[in-house]
Amino acid sequence: SNGTSSRAETYVHIAFTHNGLRRLGCPRSVLDGFSNEFRFGMTTAHRRRVLGDTGASDPAAWDWGGPSVPVDAVLMIYARDDTALADQVDALQLDLFSGAVRVLDALETTWLPGGKEHFGFSDGISTPPMAGLSKASGDDSAIKPGEFVLGYENEYGRITPRPLVDPRLDPYERLPEDTEGSGKRDFGRNGTYLVFRQMSQDVPLFWQSVEEAANANGTNDPVKLAAKMVGRWPGGAPLTLAPDRDDPDFARATRFLYHGKDREGRGC
Repeated sequence: SNGTSSRAETYVHIAFTHNGLRRLGCPRSVLDGFSNEFRFGMTTAHRRRVLGDTGASDPAAWDWGGPSVPVDAVLMIYARDDTALADQVDALQLDLFSGAVRVLDALETTWLPGGKEHFGFSDGISTPPMAGLSKASGDDSAIKPGEFVLGYENEYGRITPRPLVDPRLDPYERLPEDTEGSGKRDFGRNGTYLVFRQMSQDVPLFWQSVEEAANANGTNDPVKLAAKMVGRWPGGAPLTLAPDRDDPDFARATRFLYHGKDREGRGC
């Protein structure tokens, strides 16, 4: 935003892949300072096994991001209405896309009606507050910024690992100094990691499978079975607080623990 609490009409974020930073000329000493997950990506043989990206989900069949269609950067544009969004996209295309960038794909996104996710459950309820932001003031559950943003103290009391560079690589002093006193410049400070995956969700098959499973175990209650998988009822109430039915009084509840009220895990 602009350092104030006021909200802008449009927001623009850019994220680079490890290979994108390499193509921009980042030296090896900087590139090696990122986390292994970022450096190696999600298409290595090991990562494919971990994520279940095999068979029809093999990266070789991906529309983008796989070995044959690598991505160097992602540009994310947000606006309050369609007109503002179109204007921002047009402006950026004039400034950035004049032959220097090839657009692999453009993905449109929007909120689903009623604040739901695709399977019909309330979404966006439990967003962890970050210490230091005004909205987290006085919240004892606020999490240290280093858990989200590079260059700050995390929950272990340590500065999150990030690339540090020799001052000679920053002759115009654009980068902040390392707060831990190494004398180097902090290339990662105020940045963060983004995981971006485009997935297909088969909603009818999900509910068909849940219904068959509910009938097979004799409960005949597919919604309750699905809620046990999610941890919340479709209306948002957590099963720990509302184990038997969806309860609108708990639709946005976030302050609860599991062990005390549900020691054997029968609720959730």
